[in-house]
Amino acid sequence: MPAPVLEHRFRNSSKANLERKWRVEKVAFADRVRRWAAWPSVQIRLDLDTRCNLRCEFCSTGHAGNVDRAPFPEPDLETAFRVAGREAWSVFLSCGGEPLLHPAFERTMALTWKHLRHLDVQMVTNATLLNEAKAKAILDSNLSRIFFSVDSVDAERYARLRPGAVWETTRHNIERFMELRGKAKWPRVTVIMILMKENQEELETVANFCEGIGVDAFRVQHLATFADVPTTLGSAEDTPEMRRRLLRLQWRLFRRRIVFDHPFALRLEKCLSLLATVRLYRNPWGYLKYLVGGAWGALTSPCRRVGWEATVYRDGRYSSCVGIADVPWDPKGKTSFLRYLRQSRHRHSRASFPGCDGCTFHRPEKRHASRATSKLSGDAQL
Repeated sequence: MPAPVLEHRFRNSSKANLERKWRVEKVAFADRVRRWAAWPSVQIRLDLDTRCNLRCEFCSTGHAGNVDRAPFPEPDLETAFRVAGREAWSVFLSCGGEPLLHPAFERTMALTWKHLRHLDVQMVTNATLLNEAKAKAILDSNLSRIFFSVDSVDAERYARLRPGAVWETTRHNIERFMELRGKAKWPRVTVIMILMKENQEELETVANFCEGIGVDAFRVQHLATFADVPTTLGSAEDTPEMRRRLLRLQWRLFRRRIVFDHPFALRLEKCLSLLATVRLYRNPWGYLKYLVGGAWGALTSPCRRVGWEATVYRDGRYSSCVGIADVPWDPKGKTSFLRYLRQSRHRHSRASFPGCDGCTFHRPEKRHASRATSKLSGDAQL
C-alpha cells in the first residue's frame, strides 16, 4: 500500500479517536456537574439478600425466621444497578439481611464494579460467611465502605448475642480481610458495636480489637427496640459516666487516626464525629448534602427518610420510604427520580399515607394541622 494512503488512514483514525474521547469526556463532565448540583442527595437502599444466617434476639430478621425472604433476583439486579448508578450518590447493599448469603455473591460484586464504581457503595455484614473468595470479590468491586458487626469479643457473650455465630470464626474472617486489603485505600472498614446493658463493659475492649487490626472507623449504636420484636436485652443507659467514656474513647482513637462515630444524639461530639466521617467517602460533597438534607428532614418533616432515601425491592419496586407507603416510582415513566422524591416528600408533609401508621420513622407531631386540613378539604372538593 502506498505511503500517502497509509498516512491518510492514520490521520483519519487519530482524529476519530480524539473526537470519540472528547465526546466521552464531555458526557462524563456533564454527568459530574449534574451530580454536584443535584438536590436532594439521595441514598438508595437495596438488599442483596433479605435472609440472614443468624437469629439475633434484637433483630426483626432473626425473629422472622427468613419467612418471605429471598435473594435479589440476579437478572433484575443489573437493571437496578443501572438506575442507582444514574440517580444516587450512595448505594447501601444491605439493610435487613446478610448480603453474603446471596448465591451469586461474586457476580453481584462484578456488577457493582461495572455500574456503581463511581458511587459510594456500602455494605453491612456479620462476617461469619466472609471466606477468602468473597473477600477478594469485595476488594475487586471497589466498594467504598464495609461495616462488620462486632458486639463482643468474648466468645461466650458473642455467641449469646449472635446466635449461630462463633467468635473465633468471625475474628479470623475479619483479620484475613484486613490482610488482603493491605495498604489499599478502599474499602474503608468500620466495626459496628450495638451498645446494650449486656456488653457495655466491653466498649474499650472492642475498641482495642479495632486498633489491633487497623480499621478506619469504630461506630457505636444504641440498641433500638421495636414493638414487633420482643427482646429481653436492654439499652445501655445514657449516663454522664457513659458520655465521659465515649469522649475518652473518641480522643484515644483520634490519635490513632481512627474515626469514632458516636451514638445518635443531638450533641457536639456527635456533630464532630459526623464531620470526621467525611474522609471515609469517595464523594464527600454528596455526603455533606445528604447530612444537610437529613438534618433538615429530621427537624421539619413527619418522616426522617422520605425525600433523602429510597428503597429498591426484589420485585422491582422503587419506593420513597421503607414502608412503601407512597406510590412507587416508574423507571420507564416521564417523571425523573429526583422529582418523584420531591413530590413524595411534599405529599407526605401534607397528609400521612395509610402505610405510615405504626411506622418507626413516622412522627405525626411534625405535621402541621393546617396543611393536613387543606389537603383533606382539597380532596373533598375533588
